[in-house]
Amino acid sequence: MFTEVERLKISLDRETVKWIDERVALKQFADRSEAIEYALKTLRSSDGVHPFDGAV
Repeated sequence: MFTEVERLKISLDRETVKWIDERVALKQFADRSEAIEYALKTLRSSDGVHPFDGAV
């Protein structure tokens, strides 16, 4: 089943991009988009605790 997607442009710090690229190279994720989508889905399914101070 095809899920409709929307293209976005985001900004991330270099260390985060480096970490994502390393995981893609290790075949943990197919590409950057998959890694970011996985992270967001994981956060959404968490118990609501935010990993960053001051997050709303």
